[in-house]
Amino acid sequence: MAQSAIDALTADPLDADTIELLGFLYAKEGADPVQLIQQGKFEKTLEVLNSVITNMRTEVIGYTTPSHMDVIIFCHYGRFVEIDKSQNLWRDGTTGLPLRFKEQPCRGGTFIENIALAVTMNPEDAHPAFKNNVQLESRRPTQIQLCPWFVDWVKSKKFKLVGDVQKRTKIGRFVIKLAEWKGFGLAQIDAYSLLDKVLLHEMTHGRGAYELRKNNNKKLEQQGLLDVPSANSFFKSIEWAAYGWKGAMKIAKTGDDLGGNHAPDNNADTIALLGSVCKLMNHESEPRKVDSKGRIVPRAAATATR
Repeated sequence: MAQSAIDALTADPLDADTIELLGFLYAKEGADPVQLIQQGKFEKTLEVLNSVITNMRTEVIGYTTPSHMDVIIFCHYGRFVEIDKSQNLWRDGTTGLPLRFKEQPCRGGTFIENIALAVTMNPEDAHPAFKNNVQLESRRPTQIQLCPWFVDWVKSKKFKLVGDVQKRTKIGRFVIKLAEWKGFGLAQIDAYSLLDKVLLHEMTHGRGAYELRKNNNKKLEQQGLLDVPSANSFFKSIEWAAYGWKGAMKIAKTGDDLGGNHAPDNNADTIALLGSVCKLMNHESEPRKVDSKGRIVPRAAATATR
């Protein structure tokens, strides 16, 4: 998915469907996505996608220790050990950090975690180590915790990945109808909750995907992309992020300019949607795209432009 997005963004010339997609997810009303690319406005998105591939694509095996720029995906809670039952206190065995039960990812500490598919953290050691009076690297690999209900879905579903979409003409009609219910605000592309799309979203939250530093690279301002707050007034009031196709489009039209804190290129789900749709468009035998309403539709022959 990440490579498909890179290929689409760096194609020369761009094809019409890519320009349309960038208009949906990145451009304000009246803005030309081609001009945005020519002005270097997609450098951050390309940086994130390339960093995901560089730091997170190759599996670490054997006795090799993953670096702090890598990512570890957890499907269970085996790393958490109870240390004080009376205080409901646990310890993360990978970092040594103590935390309460509900502070564990996907355990319901927040409203979002009650419905999240996965949660990402960029942890550090609880007790930094020193050697010859020099502090050793205290940052640990990014942790992606797949929530139990999502793991159950992955294990039980026959079709899970983007490539599998091409094999089905009728997919989850009931779920799609529910997701398109106007009160919830999702579109058809969001109803799939595909494993690879979710993982790309979570990987962009990792420090290995993006770090923002200031003051001559000394001050760390941000690790990983954000879940940019929704531009919808109701969802903003409950601190709901700009998840999904409609939320991402709203951010593109009303959020900060590209490069800003609340801009599309700082929103994890925008990157995940970009990768997901580019993968659909890039399918060899049955290319698809997504229309303005987030519906997956057949793609005509690619047309190069500008």
